[in-house]
Amino acid sequence: MQQFWNIAAFDFNNPALSYRPGNMGRNTLLSPGTRLADLSLSRSIRLHESHSLNFRFEAFNATNHPNWNAPPSDARSPSTFGVITSAKTMRQLQLALKYAF
Repeated sequence: MQQFWNIAAFDFNNPALSYRPGNMGRNTLLSPGTRLADLSLSRSIRLHESHSLNFRFEAFNATNHPNWNAPPSDARSPSTFGVITSAKTMRQLQLALKYAF
């Protein structure tokens, strides 16, 4: 994703602004949000008086929505400033079977 933040809003060529504290507020550069939908299905089956079988299926990020990592925020390197190059973990599925006696 190119230019998540606008590089024109920062004057990175002005040497007087290098490494000087400014008046920009906290958390001004917000990262892309995260949307997750985790699902779980479980079934317990009684086999005998004291024996049971538990089956479980879990899906993490079930919709497989892309959740982007935060872009670099160093305005002194305009080629990478605000460019998102990677994403967080995609959909993960998990099966479990438990026998209790």
